[in-house]
Amino acid sequence: MFDIHIDKNIKVFHNPKHISHIILNLLNNSRDAFDQNPNVINRLINIYTTVDNNTINLHIKDNAGGIPKKILDKLFDPYVTSKEKGTGLGLWMSKKMAEKIEGTTLKVQVKNGCTLFSISFPILARNQEIKINP
Repeated sequence: MFDIHIDKNIKVFHNPKHISHIILNLLNNSRDAFDQNPNVINRLINIYTTVDNNTINLHIKDNAGGIPKKILDKLFDPYVTSKEKGTGLGLWMSKKMAEKIEGTTLKVQVKNGCTLFSISFPILARNQEIKINP
């Protein structure tokens, strides 16, 4: 089940293919986590936005059991995975794509069996140029 609360007034100007790729990868990881944890009963993926100070945040949270603590600090490194048949490249690539947008970050938190990924975009002043790193 999805619970989606996105402020439609928020606009992020960047390569929509990159942002779509990151979101799709995070959603696929949630789906895979549920597949690995069939005992989770009320499966839920929350997608929501928040705005604070100078940042727009897109959050994707699932209750699929969380990421093992032993790999959490290395999760965005290449070839690190908790999946039986995973390559460990999806999150690494997603983080690299996010970081190509100046000031943007991709972070993860695990708490009480829930995994929360947050993509944070800087809020630009009107007429401010968007910088994309090569």
